Amino acid sequence: MQEAISRGARPVLEKLQAYFPGSPIPVELYPAAFAKRGDLAVLRMDETSFTSGLRVLPLAKLQPRVGDPVSVIAYPMGVTGMVAKSPALVYERLASHRDDPGTAGELAALSLIRPSATFGHIGDVAADKLIYDAPTARGGSGGPVLNTHGEVIGINSAYLDGFSGGTLGVSAAELPPLIEGAKQNPVQAATTSR
Repeated sequence: MQEAISRGARPVLEKLQAYFPGSPIPVELYPAAFAKRGDLAVLRMDETSFTSGLRVLPLAKLQPRVGDPVSVIAYPMGVTGMVAKSPALVYERLASHRDDPGTAGELAALSLIRPSATFGHIGDVAADKLIYDAPTARGGSGGPVLNTHGEVIGINSAYLDGFSGGTLGVSAAELPPLIEGAKQNPVQAATTSR
């Protein structure tokens, strides 16, 4: 893919859906704002009877410091990880299924869409990056990094294998301009089939 992009190809997002714990129906997501640098975006979601009851996590007002405890909430390994955590009968039936929306929908219908939470401490704060030792895995990017008050201090973005304290997050200080940009630049939702 990188080679195609270097020759001028541009990726196109065809469809983005999310499943939430307790709801078997997917929610359509749409890009609303992108960071000019770094791996960060703000998404809009269709409002449904389920999503209207969700509450927004607050952004931390104070900057995180080295040594502060953190929690990371994510869905590492995506559908594959949720299948692996499923009861034996569900696991046997779905283990050979691909990481696809049908499997995600079935897991959601069975109330098996559950995030993983890990805990650790901040090892360094470097400009727009947080470095912490709360473990994560492939697919954990995009989850919130929370302080002990449940406030967002960052967005989980990468795991560096073999690097002590090797989990990286983008500081929540990068979010307000993106959120403001998304508010000022409404994105029209794509037509979806229901």
